[in-house]
Amino acid sequence: MLPAGRRWSQPLRPDADQHRTGGRSPRGPRPVRAWSAPAVTRPEAVNVRAVAFVPPMPEGTLVQPRTHRWFAPPAALLAALAALLAALAAVVFAVRSTPARGDDGPPVSPLLWGENLTLDPNSLNSDWFLTQPALRAGLAAAHTSVIRMPVRGPSPDQAGIANRAEFQLAARQVRELGLTPLVILRNPQDPDLLADDTEVVRYVNSVFGNQPVYYEWANETDLPGSPGQVGAADYVASWNHTVPALKAAANPGARFLGPAGYQLNTADLSYLKTFLAGANPRPDAVSWHEYTCNDATKTEDQCLAALGSWPKHLTAARNLMTDTIGQQLPIWVTEWNYTPDIVHGDGKHADADFLRRWTTTALQTLAANGVTASMHFDVRNQQQDHLPLVEGDGTLAPEGIAFKAAYDALAGTPPTTTTTTSVPAPGPKYSFEDAGLDGWAGTGHVSALAGSTDVGGEDGTHALRVTFTSNSAADQPYVHVNPPGGGPGAGRPLTAHFYVPGTTTATVTAKLYVQDLSGTWHIGADTVLSQRGSWTELSYTPSGYSGNAQQIGVQLRESPVGTAATVYLDAVGW
Repeated sequence: MLPAGRRWSQPLRPDADQHRTGGRSPRGPRPVRAWSAPAVTRPEAVNVRAVAFVPPMPEGTLVQPRTHRWFAPPAALLAALAALLAALAAVVFAVRSTPARGDDGPPVSPLLWGENLTLDPNSLNSDWFLTQPALRAGLAAAHTSVIRMPVRGPSPDQAGIANRAEFQLAARQVRELGLTPLVILRNPQDPDLLADDTEVVRYVNSVFGNQPVYYEWANETDLPGSPGQVGAADYVASWNHTVPALKAAANPGARFLGPAGYQLNTADLSYLKTFLAGANPRPDAVSWHEYTCNDATKTEDQCLAALGSWPKHLTAARNLMTDTIGQQLPIWVTEWNYTPDIVHGDGKHADADFLRRWTTTALQTLAANGVTASMHFDVRNQQQDHLPLVEGDGTLAPEGIAFKAAYDALAGTPPTTTTTTSVPAPGPKYSFEDAGLDGWAGTGHVSALAGSTDVGGEDGTHALRVTFTSNSAADQPYVHVNPPGGGPGAGRPLTAHFYVPGTTTATVTAKLYVQDLSGTWHIGADTVLSQRGSWTELSYTPSGYSGNAQQIGVQLRESPVGTAATVYLDAVGW
């Protein structure tokens, strides 16, 4: 029997794919510090409180008046004490009257602002995310930080990757946006589970390099009656058999989480408990989904009031983790909305004020209760029976307006003070002295990318060795990085240093570029790297965009074409 509100006629989501609301639970939240992303510190008013300590007494004790005589303090002392208390009261009032950005609480993780993609098979030319550049730019402008992407098979119990082209294009687009991926791996019923998931992990490695990447072990395998339903013991067995090999194949820093439950039912936590007790390796985080009401039968007030159950779910899960494994793991709510599918005969989805109020309250609840990451469901629009953040033209939908405003209020960059003190020019932001890639990746015919000491460095002893080939005069492979704190703003010069070995006979041309938040490229002039055996500096000052660039890089070309060339890159900064 289907859970209330779910229609089998709706497209199935990753390999399992149904949803509903869950049970509710007891105690208040016990926030934990996020491990997966740098905490964003909010400027807050300092709360000053005077606290009187009263020793506890046994229940039922009567407090008798004291009969002994107290020393009476001099009048001057009483006057001084009164003045001190008045001053303290003034300070308390002034401090507590100062507006603060948000309530006191745990640091807010930027990964709370996430979105879910669809990526159905054979949707390469129709998927709402893949085909709408303005929508992708709108998601970035709304401060989306993480994108959840499903890997789909022909069915949960059939081998293979049915949406390979869609998934691979989405991965590249997510990287170009500078966002963090959460990849939903295949259902445990897949008879070639290890091979299919390993293919996915290796492709993600090639796209994201050493950037943070997260993997979720299937989707809603606990949903009764769904095609993807898997018992808790079988779910754990597949995790234990497959995840160790995937961790070995993944780039350093990859994280794995589960069980991606369709709800958190505090009346029956057995699925999560079995997973926690048996998973080896231990998950890096736990995940489930949260919806508050059936779109057709519940009122707006009921949908809003049901958000009060979310802290109870979080507390129940944290208590279970403490009791089962002796520690509290980070929590990811990897789908959330007031309903997963809208009903066109119901009016709530058309009430912009309700959508904004519900979304604002939902994000405030997740933030106040120390959730590490969460993903809105989902990217499709109302014509596709869903509630988007961003329309196809890039404008914010009602939930998107609240989504962006909540980020600005809870996790936005705090104001900075300016000084007149001169600050020395910063050193290179990328000098590769750790012998790694530092997040750089290659696109096109880049056959090798590695940290190297072959020619030393322009800054230090290491550089990035790039081996590439141009297959035609128009073929320009490129290497690039999405700086975690953003790249240069308009008007700020981007500089990089290149070294062409003395044995190179091909003509090598390079040009610097930046990609702004809308996805637009701003490209410098072609420069022939004519020097051999020494470092050459290139500089480009981009213009015509607001904010910081989300990506920086260099396009390369060699002539004659078809012969591999090697150059070294170092001391990239702005």
